[in-house]
Amino acid sequence: MDEAREVYAAWLYLVILEGCCVMGLDALMHGVRLIRQSDRLVRLLARWQMARAARVATLVSGMRTTTVSVLVAVSLSACLHTEMPALDTPAPAQWRQARTTSATQLSAAETAWWLAFKDPLLNQLMQTALKQNLTLQQASERISYARSLQAHELATEKPQLSLYAGPNSLSRMLAVGNSSSGQSRHAASGAFLAGFDLIWELPIFGQGAGQRQITQADLQIAEADVSSRQLSLAAELVRVYAELDAAVQREKQLALAEAGYANLRTLSNKGVSGGFTSPETAESFMTEVQGAQRMRRQNRLNQEMALQRLAVLCGQAEPAEAWLTELQSRPAGKLAEDVQSISLPMRVPAEIIRQRPDIKMAESQVLKATGALGIAKSDLYPKLSIEGALMVAGRVTGESLRHTGSLTYIAPSINIPLLDWGLRREVVNQRESQLREALLAYKEAVLLAIEETENALVNFNESRAQLLAEEQALSRWQAQSAKLQRAVDVGYLSKMDVFKQDMRNQQTLLQYIDAKQAWMRGYAFANKALSGTVSLNPDQQATENTQ
Repeated sequence: MDEAREVYAAWLYLVILEGCCVMGLDALMHGVRLIRQSDRLVRLLARWQMARAARVATLVSGMRTTTVSVLVAVSLSACLHTEMPALDTPAPAQWRQARTTSATQLSAAETAWWLAFKDPLLNQLMQTALKQNLTLQQASERISYARSLQAHELATEKPQLSLYAGPNSLSRMLAVGNSSSGQSRHAASGAFLAGFDLIWELPIFGQGAGQRQITQADLQIAEADVSSRQLSLAAELVRVYAELDAAVQREKQLALAEAGYANLRTLSNKGVSGGFTSPETAESFMTEVQGAQRMRRQNRLNQEMALQRLAVLCGQAEPAEAWLTELQSRPAGKLAEDVQSISLPMRVPAEIIRQRPDIKMAESQVLKATGALGIAKSDLYPKLSIEGALMVAGRVTGESLRHTGSLTYIAPSINIPLLDWGLRREVVNQRESQLREALLAYKEAVLLAIEETENALVNFNESRAQLLAEEQALSRWQAQSAKLQRAVDVGYLSKMDVFKQDMRNQQTLLQYIDAKQAWMRGYAFANKALSGTVSLNPDQQATENTQ
């Protein structure tokens, strides 16, 4: 009963002490006032006859010594802290290519930029990919891992209490011994121990702060990696979708071109028989037919590869048949939305740098290197820990069970580095070099982000200009179709002339399909460069844009 009451007193004291340290310095001062009342606890223990006076006095004395150690440790931990250095951001005031870009100011929430195409199938594929993509799910699991690691690190800074029952180790035997029998401590190899162990390694001299910086940096890196993969997934899906759409439309036009060249070859053969067309002309049309067939085979290969790639991005083994059916049912022509009305979410370079995931990852690497430097500096100073135990020891064989001993203590433990031949100092030098490297890597990441954005902007501008030119050529062809038919009706043009004009028009439509694919790809990667994240819940916006 006495031992149990001593355990209760020690436990109560440690609960007060731990709670004060966790809540901060203000609560710690209140805890000091509580600890000063420990004399009342001593008198209460004596009144209740919970333990022998000498043991209680020893325990309380150890508690007071521990209190002083903790107060000193908390003070040193608050003073010695390695701050993260200021980050130099060499960003321009404006984008060089922005003056030729039609820009609108979008809020940070409007990140579902693919909705500008007003394509229901694309919106459906994007929602599926953002929810089911396996690479994105793996990155999300790394966030959970980083959060668990951070919680684990915070838990290691608190006192650890454990229950032990079993054979004693040599260190415990040296501490407990067997004073009742007068035997050597080393000879009592048949003893057992049962009771509580307490260990608290105090994270002082910036060690705890450095470790928290590292775990926080790891969490930020994992979160930025998810954002980066979301942006890459959205851009890649739009690129593959544009390639698939172009392949489907190109297949239709190549089939018409093959049939048209076959008709021209038939008419040429008749001309050769009549003597008014050369055999070389008929042979040239046969070459065009074979060329169209080769292009169709390559186009079907690209189509199948794009379908399979879409399936992988959506986390599926095989593509859905409805995807291809939907695209094949669409007529070849202009976009559902006017190209001029689709613009980029332009922001100033400084704002882009704050939002881009690669910049956030580089900044987190600086924070991680700062934490590692703080831990290396803390290793130059003494290590302080609080240890305690409440143990009962006895011999398993050879003596009566009443010949037992006990061990009850709580006291600070210190480890002071004296001579290590510069080992710890060299570690500090290494961490300082790594911090400088991380700062340089951050500056390089900023410059690479500026380069990527400028290149994406100029690519978008050029692809849009090309698409507008092809749209004008397509409009002229559509306007001429009716005139050609009237010319055939009045006998002004022959059927061969009409077929030749159709072949030129087919080439115009194929060039428009290629320009549309390039523009969609440029728009996707420009948004990737200019955005910091993508919307994970675009369902409402998609509904509004498709109505």
